Amino acid sequence: MKTVFADWTGTKLNIYFFSKKAGKLSLTDTITTELTGELSSEDLKPLSAAGTGQIFLSIPLDQLTLRELEFPFSDKTKISATLAYELAGDLLKSADNYTLDHILLGINGATSTVLAVCIEKSRLSAILQTFADAGIDPRVVTSIDLQINNGLTDDIINIEETSLEMRSSAAIQCITKPAVNLRRDELSYQGDIQRLRKSLRATAVMILLLISIFGANTFITASNAEREYQYLLKEVRTLYRGIFAEDRNIVDFKRQFMGNMNALVKQKDTLAGIELLEILKIIANKKDAGLLLHEFSADNRNIIIKGTALSFEEIEKARNSLATAFAGAKVIDSKAGSDGRISFTIIMENLKS
Repeated sequence: MKTVFADWTGTKLNIYFFSKKAGKLSLTDTITTELTGELSSEDLKPLSAAGTGQIFLSIPLDQLTLRELEFPFSDKTKISATLAYELAGDLLKSADNYTLDHILLGINGATSTVLAVCIEKSRLSAILQTFADAGIDPRVVTSIDLQINNGLTDDIINIEETSLEMRSSAAIQCITKPAVNLRRDELSYQGDIQRLRKSLRATAVMILLLISIFGANTFITASNAEREYQYLLKEVRTLYRGIFAEDRNIVDFKRQFMGNMNALVKQKDTLAGIELLEILKIIANKKDAGLLLHEFSADNRNIIIKGTALSFEEIEKARNSLATAFAGAKVIDSKAGSDGRISFTIIMENLKS
């Protein structure tokens, strides 16, 4: 998958193209466009031509509002939770009208100093709409200038135009660990969830259709009602378990289905950055028919699958097959069950380049 970084400086749009080799990003090409006014979807044609892939965006400092604050603690979660209250009265509008993030500048005893980074939601929404008009959805919205200076306000005030080499190097840092990410709350990136939901849409529609059929069973004649009900019940159980195999006890199909879908939506932050559908497809292609997989989990470091097999040889064969596509594939647990099948857990690292 391509990784492209759009570096909008205000007067220029620098587009950096990266490839990943041996787990490291390297710059392969740069396109610079001079801007005569406000950034438009027409200026984004070189970015649109790059095709699908991971898109990251840096916006100019003049689009941001910066405030230096002190907190009596340094925990990032606590700072994020109280940031809006500390900014009350310091912004032109209510803090609820802004997307907020922060950079920890330093810690002195029990006190921490942070740089609050703010942008009006309406302004960020307009920027994202300009990219959407060009068919682009940035995964992260950050600032290369803040990345280069680590949020130090004196350096930001005196910043001079930096070289393309320095900015492209900072872009790699923004991709791997951005100083700030302003795509939050209702403006957060949902590309992974949307792709996941599309892949489930056809099956989900079928399940909901069958659920609707249950509501019509009162119109079936008394002699056929029970037979039709049992047939539909069996079909829905099969389809439902094909999607949510972990749900062994099905009581209310519609309620449990919607609950599982809502849980997937809430996991969008965890899924960000993981090429989930590609990983699931590779695992499905590598899996032998005798293996039953019932659990999958992944983060930015490890991929874990759990299932059962008929023999230890099948498990080792599956591990060897997965090792051709994933780094560090190994079996960390396997034991025989009372049903004669052997449960196992395989852990892997990211896809090989």
